[in-house]
Amino acid sequence: MKKASVLLLFLMLLCAAGAAMAENDVEANFEGGWVPVGETGYQVYLPMDWVVSGSNGGDVFSASTRDQSMRMGVTRKENQKTVEAIFAELSSKEGYTGVQIVTYNRRTFVTYKIPSSGAIGAVTLISDASYALWFTFTPSGDAGLAPLSAKILNSFAPNQ
Repeated sequence: MKKASVLLLFLMLLCAAGAAMAENDVEANFEGGWVPVGETGYQVYLPMDWVVSGSNGGDVFSASTRDQSMRMGVTRKENQKTVEAIFAELSSKEGYTGVQIVTYNRRTFVTYKIPSSGAIGAVTLISDASYALWFTFTPSGDAGLAPLSAKILNSFAPNQ
């Protein structure tokens, strides 16, 4: 009975440790680091060769590759809409394609493409603060940007 109790306790601790590690576990095939997304209380995992330029214009956060071939901007917008309402709005907007609701790292996003500008975008709601964060990745003409943007969005998590 003691062995079974000890084994059960060990397995429970192992599961708890695994869950804690998975909290910010990023399945990325690149070396990188955690970077705060402005003063939103959230962070993303970016490749080491990306340069953070802080807030830029309307963005609360922006970063790009050193050669500026790929860029990510995050804009904060006050929001009273649901994910479904944002999905419906973007789906009916001319020039937006591939609009879908997806989940990255247990967070719901509305993702889309704007072929005319080569952008890939995503919106997530920060419900406890009544605003939305709009992510824009450019240029989408780079075949590596779509999977990289998905990995970056999958890393989006509260600051630790």
